[in-house]
Amino acid sequence: MDGITQYLDYVFDQVADRHNPQVQATRTQIHDQMSERVQALVDSGVDEDSALSTVISQFGTPDELAASFGLEALSPSTPKRDVVPEEFTVVDLQCAQRVLDYRRERGQRIALASALCVIAFIPIIVLELLAGQDGAVTVTLALSIGGAAVIVCFAVAAYLFIADPHRREFSEWKRTRWIADAEARAHVREQRDRFTPSFSTMTVSGATGCVIATVLIVLTGFIDPARLPYALPICFGVAGVILTVSIYVLVRAQSFRNALNLIVPDET
Repeated sequence: MDGITQYLDYVFDQVADRHNPQVQATRTQIHDQMSERVQALVDSGVDEDSALSTVISQFGTPDELAASFGLEALSPSTPKRDVVPEEFTVVDLQCAQRVLDYRRERGQRIALASALCVIAFIPIIVLELLAGQDGAVTVTLALSIGGAAVIVCFAVAAYLFIADPHRREFSEWKRTRWIADAEARAHVREQRDRFTPSFSTMTVSGATGCVIATVLIVLTGFIDPARLPYALPICFGVAGVILTVSIYVLVRAQSFRNALNLIVPDET
């Protein structure tokens, strides 16, 4: 029995008159739609269990799914099946918040590591440009300091990427089949509503910063080093700092948004 069938068994156990031919036809329709979405995600490279969990989140809780297809739920006095299929893990409010906290912290580390990979080459470029000016900085010194900066930045970035004490726990959770309950879904939607304005601001700011940094780098091609000896290193240095901050902001914003969409996909 496939995962979609198991989930629909759980859903339709809470639907009134579930043996009615019209209700059964609706079930078949839902099954076909879910199967198509799962297959599309699998074809795009997502593993089957993650694809199934994502599609279930898109369709919503049993009550939300029933309401969206015009199905009548059981009356409050009728006992409902409270236990989800054993193949699924229920994501409650506490679990959802732990995932969001983890992904927020992880996103900061990844954003910082990405920024370090960008800024790592700025010192060696700036110092080499300075080395060609008044001789205050020799090429050997520039390469030594710049090379050390590259090594340090990449070492720290690698540590931030790799060091993750909670990786196994959340990787295993992500590979399971899960169902977010109504309280968890409501909490995630509330978090998304609060974060959306910040996400828009961070995205615009980061993209603007990348454009400004690119313009500064392009402008260096029109600078005459003989007339403006320090203009080149200053332009490259400023562009590098702006680009680094922009990358940090963009990665951090997208990482937390991905965490929200992992639990409750955004269909807007």
